[in-house]
Amino acid sequence: GRAAHGSGAYERAAHELQAALTARVRSLGDRHPAVGTTWLWIARTRRDQRKPAAAREAASAALAIIDPQRDPDAWAQARLVLADVLWDEGERNKARSVVGEALATVRTATSGQSAVAMLAAWQKARGADEPEVAD
Repeated sequence: GRAAHGSGAYERAAHELQAALTARVRSLGDRHPAVGTTWLWIARTRRDQRKPAAAREAASAALAIIDPQRDPDAWAQARLVLADVLWDEGERNKARSVVGEALATVRTATSGQSAVAMLAAWQKARGADEPEVAD
């Protein structure tokens, strides 16, 4: 599914990723980190297909599994998918808040520097100099 996604074959990617998800859940259980990563790729694919509800659902499933302290990059990517969907739906303050909260979380991860860079780049591209965190 990842190769198909990378080549822009999103429909094929979605099909392959769904099959991988089913197989991984069956063999590893529904809380395994590999299942969370598969949900992340489904979320990215659905976002790129412009299917916001499916992208949001998959990103939420990924975030429920991925531990930000163990895999801050994957966790940050799932938060970015969620932020992208919110941004595209006009919920810009909420999107900024999602990224600001994610920055605050990954800054505490011992291996979170690349995640911090990803999140900060998202903010900079959208004109936010300071992280916005929801109350």
